[in-house]
This record gives sequence, C-alpha cells and structure tokens, in this order.
Amino acid sequence: MAKLVPVAPSADLNLRILRHLVGYLREHYDTESLKDIAEAGDVTFDELLTSSRWVSLGSFEAMLRAARELMPDDETFKNACAYKLADIPSHIRLCMGAVSPISGYVLGSKNLGQVTTISCFKTEVLGHGRARVRYETKRKESRLMCLSRQGQIEQVPTLWGMPPAHLTETGCVARGDDACLYEVQVYEPRRWLPALLGALAGAAAYFAWLLLMADAHRPDHPWPVGITCATVGLLLGHLYEHRRTSASNRHIHAAINSAYIQSARDEANARRELFVLMQRQNSWGQLMETEVVERAQALQDVAGELERLRGPRVVPLRGASEQLGSPLDSLQSTLRALRGKLRPGDADIAAAFDRLDADIDTLSLKLKEVGRTAASASDLLELMPQMLETWPLVDELRARLRALVHLPEVRVSVFAAREAPERIRTDVALFNRIVDNLLVNAASQTERGSIIVEVSGTPGFLTIKVSDTGPGLSEDSLARIFRPLQRTAAGPATSAGLSVVIQLLARLGGKLEVMSTSGRGATFWAHIPIDSEAVEEPTPSGKASEEFLRRIVTVRSSQG
Repeated sequence: MAKLVPVAPSADLNLRILRHLVGYLREHYDTESLKDIAEAGDVTFDELLTSSRWVSLGSFEAMLRAARELMPDDETFKNACAYKLADIPSHIRLCMGAVSPISGYVLGSKNLGQVTTISCFKTEVLGHGRARVRYETKRKESRLMCLSRQGQIEQVPTLWGMPPAHLTETGCVARGDDACLYEVQVYEPRRWLPALLGALAGAAAYFAWLLLMADAHRPDHPWPVGITCATVGLLLGHLYEHRRTSASNRHIHAAINSAYIQSARDEANARRELFVLMQRQNSWGQLMETEVVERAQALQDVAGELERLRGPRVVPLRGASEQLGSPLDSLQSTLRALRGKLRPGDADIAAAFDRLDADIDTLSLKLKEVGRTAASASDLLELMPQMLETWPLVDELRARLRALVHLPEVRVSVFAAREAPERIRTDVALFNRIVDNLLVNAASQTERGSIIVEVSGTPGFLTIKVSDTGPGLSEDSLARIFRPLQRTAAGPATSAGLSVVIQLLARLGGKLEVMSTSGRGATFWAHIPIDSEAVEEPTPSGKASEEFLRRIVTVRSSQG
C-alpha cells in the first residue's frame, strides 16, 4: 500500500473528521485493515481510534485513499464518511430543536475552525429550505476530500430526524475550480397545505350544496356564499395546522425540559456516587495504612527476637563458631556431627547443644514469620465476611458506572441474569475494590461505544462480567497486564488496577477470565465464591508467580 509522507509536518486537519469513517470501518472490516490505514497516515492505531490529533493534509488524504481502496464505489465511501452521523445523545438532539437544519449549516460554517486550519465554509440561505454552501481552501485537495465532505453535508438534516438533504455540486477544487460549491435542498413540511385543502373543501361543499338544492331555493348571487365557504375552509385548515404545530412545539418543549431535569438528576447522582467512591478509596487507604503499621510492628518484634538470638549462647564451643555461622541446614548438620564426638562426662556441653537446638527451632519459626509478614497486604488482610444481596447490587453497579462514564458517546448497561445467586457471603471491602477497579478500567479505556455489566453466576460462584468497546489488548499486553508495575498501551494505572484485582480474587478464593482483541474491546469475568474462604498461601513472586497467574487468570480465545 502506497504511503504518502508529507514533506513538512503541519497541523492542517483534525482526526475527529474521520470519526464516522472509522466507526464504519470498525464494524465492517478487521483490525489489520484499520492498522494499514493508520500506517498510511503515519499515525498510531490508538490515535486513529480515539485521538483528536492534528495531522497534515497529506497524511489525511493518505488515510482516505487507504479507506477508499477497501470499498467498492465512491457512493459507499461517501456514505461511510457520514456513518451514523445522527447517533448523538438524545438531550443534545432535543436542544437542536431550537434551530432549523439550514441554521445548522450556518452554525457549522462558523465552527469549522475546530477541525481545520486550511479551509472555511460560507453558507448563504436562499429560503424555502435551500442554501448555497461555498468551501474555500488554501491547499489543493483531492476528489476524496470532496466526497467525504459531501457525505457529511447531505446527512446533516438527519440530526433533526429528517431525510438526507438533496445536494447539487456546481464546483469542485479537485477539478480546478476556485472553490467547492454546493446547493442544498432540505425537506420542509408544507404548512400551507392544510389551509389550501380547507379552502378546496369549503368550495366543494358549496358546489355540492348548489347541485342538491332546487332551482327555486338558489340564491340570486351565489358567488359571495361560495367565497365565504372557501374562506371558512381556509381558516379552519390554517387553525388545524396552527393547533398541530403548537401541540408539536409543546411536546418538544416538554421533552427538552424533561431532558434537562434528567441531566441534572444524573449529574447529582454521579456526584453522589463519586463521593461514595472517594469514601471507599479513603477507607481502603486507611485499611492499608493499618496493615502497614501492624506489619512494621511485627517486623520490629521479629528483629528484636533475632537480635536476642544473635549473641553467643555456648561458651565451650568457641572453636566451632565459624562453622556455626553457616545457614540453618549446615548448622544442624554440624551439630549432629559434633554430638557424635561428645564424651559421656561432658554434661555442660550437652546442655549447650540442647540450647542451640532450641534456638535453631525458634530462629526457624521467626524466619517463617518474617516471610509471612513480608507478604503482600492483600494476603495479610483478615477477611470479614458479610451477607451481600445480589439484586440491589445491580442498581448500585449501574449508578457507579454512570458516575464514571462522562462521554456522551458511551452507552452503559447493567443487568442481572437468572443464574445469579440471590446473595453471597464475602468481604464487602475486598468485593467493592475488585468491582471498582474493573469498572474504572472499562470507563477509562472506552471513549465511544458501550460498557455492559452482567451479574450472573456459575455453580458456587457469583460472576461479574464487564465488557467494553475500548482499544482492547494485544497478546503481548495480555501477557503483561496482570503483573504489577508493568506498562502497557493502556497505561500503568490500568495494569496496577488489574494486578490488584487478581490479588484480591486470590484472597477470596476467586478467579478471573479475560478475552480481548486489539481494536475490539475487552471482556473480564470475575468469579467470586458464594462463601469466600481465606487463602493461607501468600502471593508467590519470581518464577512461582507464573504458576500463580495461571491458577487465577484464564485467557479466553476470541476465536471461540
């Protein structure tokens, strides 16, 4: 695939212009095709999906050419550039009822500077749903740029729930003209039609009356009566249209007010949930501080005991002091060899050997205690199981997720399956930490699309399934994402959050499953026992941690 590299990098166009085209490509083509398009424009795959980066005109047109090569004709490409243009939040669409589609073209012309620095729109309103749009640019542009622009201009009326506009092209920069000229015709309801039909109905009623009446009863001058009937019909038709328009306006006004009230309520709920989340974070921090203080005190106690055992306890064996400085196993072997050389009358030396055996046993216990004390905080936490109802949990998770998602392009859904257990017995603090980390991970990685949370169950477990449409994880990232202090494309914070999730799930006796593909989102299944029990084994490190990850984490194949 040919790759156009600009001679000098510049900030000509914003990648937000390609948002609808990228959405079309994500639904109809594979990830490799999107990666080829990003490579053609000299941008990263993640930038193409989610970024608002500025690129040069050459890079932008290279991506358009790469996308056009995937499509059968220009018409498909033009429609793809405006794919789901009307898919905007409902409260924003309601606010657009304050202006007309023609006014939308005018407002769009004034805000074009947010996505381009090399061009501008000039819109002239011609009346009766018609407008003339003039596009001027400082740089020579290709025909694909014009087609992508036409597709979006035609789809603007769909934001108001109307059919696409009829566009007539009278000039194009790519064909040598000074500017691109478009005449746009927007469908408008014929509000004069009810009045006209009313007048015709009044006239028809009058003529029908004339035909039915006898000659003796006809008025001498019938035309004023006919005009009166037609006028009455016209006024009735106009009154009908006025009442219909007023009712429609009242309905839209009520819907806008309802949307504003709902937005205010959602914001208040989000603030409340964020405050509760902050309280949970503070409680977790205080719990960790308490564990650190207790662990430090335990280490000090062990250190004091080791210092006490450090002094010489056996005076008669000073000659063997160098041999006794070896590790415990060597020390025990040396003591066994020396015991064999004792004479029956060496009672003091035998007592010294007995004291050494006791000290070695004490030292071994203290070293085991040091190992337990140095374990991770999640292993040292004392479980405090409580009963947790499942069905109220669904509403709580929905409120938490809506508080975390701030982008209008992201839809959230939380529901419970019939397989979900009615209640579980678990440590609520650890459970909340697991769920919070999974929800924060999904919300931070998803900029458009949806996040779906399902509360279900398998025999003996409650399952929290979290699916998002974020950038996803590659195979290499999946191999590293669950290890603490490991950076991935998602960032170090996400890695740390997921590593905490598996530590806490191990503490509760649960497991984690994950399925993800780069560019197509990720899905996590957290399986939490219905009755959690303490796990006595500390979290292993080094080579043993691989076995720990294989025991707790299962990677599902996206092909299955």
